[in-house]
Amino acid sequence: MNAQLNHLLARHGTAELRHAGEQARLARDERITGRKLRHRNLITCLRARPARVLGQLIVPVMSAVLAVLALSAPAATADPVGQVSEFSSDLNEWNFPGWIAAGPDGNLWFTGLAPVQGTTPAIGRITPSEQITEFSNGLNPGAYPTGIAAGSDGDVWFADDGATPAIGRITPSGQVTEYSYGHGLNAGSVPMGIAPGADGNLWFTDQGTTRAIGRITPSGQITEFSTGLNRGAVPYGITAGPDGNLWFTDDSAIGRIGSGAAPALDAPASVSGAGVEGSTETCRAQWSDWAGYSSRIALYPFDGYAWLRDGTLIAGQTAPTYIPTAGDVGHRLTCRQTVTYPLPFSVTATATSAAITVQSAPPAPPPPPTPALSALHITPRMFTLSGRRVGGRCQPSSRLNRGERSCIRRVALTVRFTLSVAATVTFAIERALPGRLTRGRCTAPTRSDRRHRPCTRQVMPLGTTVINRGVGANAFTFTGKVDGRSLLPGSYRLSATPTADGIAGQQQQTTCEITR
Repeated sequence: MNAQLNHLLARHGTAELRHAGEQARLARDERITGRKLRHRNLITCLRARPARVLGQLIVPVMSAVLAVLALSAPAATADPVGQVSEFSSDLNEWNFPGWIAAGPDGNLWFTGLAPVQGTTPAIGRITPSEQITEFSNGLNPGAYPTGIAAGSDGDVWFADDGATPAIGRITPSGQVTEYSYGHGLNAGSVPMGIAPGADGNLWFTDQGTTRAIGRITPSGQITEFSTGLNRGAVPYGITAGPDGNLWFTDDSAIGRIGSGAAPALDAPASVSGAGVEGSTETCRAQWSDWAGYSSRIALYPFDGYAWLRDGTLIAGQTAPTYIPTAGDVGHRLTCRQTVTYPLPFSVTATATSAAITVQSAPPAPPPPPTPALSALHITPRMFTLSGRRVGGRCQPSSRLNRGERSCIRRVALTVRFTLSVAATVTFAIERALPGRLTRGRCTAPTRSDRRHRPCTRQVMPLGTTVINRGVGANAFTFTGKVDGRSLLPGSYRLSATPTADGIAGQQQQTTCEITR
């Protein structure tokens, strides 16, 4: 490093060194002169021996290499905890890395300071695979880049406290553009820290003649704000907060400036549900979008949901819903949502709901009664199909009309029944057929059992019909047709089964006969 310093002395006659608010000039005769720069920072002691200048002025203050501690990126393998690696082979000569920030392209971007006269400032990029590239084209002459941050427009922005103060941007491909006095920057400006705002603009601190907090739009229009700053303020670092404002540090204070953007939380968190033991409670919150970026509920392990009983976390309850138990009755239940806005913001916001007091579950309602069907009967029990035509109608045969012309009557049976509750009643009709008792069962007659006792067997289900009826006495007319087919002469059994609230009652039966 001394050989490099001697080279600068031989070439220029003096070597200028600048850092942290101090500027020093070293001459061939080993004399050092210094002056304080516009912004105030750490004051570095200058020694008069040239062999010790670099060791006592530069080395303790800034490193000549870029230190990367435990880099983590999708394309790289994480280093063991505590393992430090440093990379400097591709850095410009006498170009000292200053500030560093994650970029939207998956790389790290840094400002390359040039504290020694005759060296080249730059904006640098290092990939997770340790490849360093520095870009100087487009920087103002005498540039001195300081703070750096990713913007919501996909570019990287930086502050330049150089001969021509400016706010600059660099695209992922390395194209640099700087915006200075002609774009609204205060005269005598000293830009320092920079950060993206929720409004889509970049915000920076200005330690210049007129101390201020500045804003630059993606199109390069700069506006600076000084009203509200403390007297003698020296704003330095700046970052976006979950309230949508920008927050900054000052020599003796923490400051805040409004960006005009909405807070992260758009609607308060709440617990929705019945609020009783055994009910499902849901945690809800509504979050704003920032410059087209939505919050993430699972970007980091600490994002997500939490449920609290009387302000204490309920272990294992990290789902958006929760079912209170008997142990929650009488206690105050709240939920909490934590979200994070991704790069370029990397801002985490938390919302906690108002508390609800969990109530005991109401007693279970009594089970619905079992429906009962009674007094089932058919009128007439025997229906004769043959009749006599009297007055244009087919009437039952009798002694009085036996001289009239014969006819076939239409079946008309009245079915009556009584219900204990309103119910759906399913009627099924079966035809009775003759049979013989064989080993206690009524089976179809055969030659071998012709001497057995006769019986009646119900073996021909003909169909069903379903009707809805109310409580009390009910009746309807059965026309002798099932599924569109008329019943033939024979003996029949009618079964009725009531159902209410999914509960089936006891089946009741009655019989009837249709004759010719």
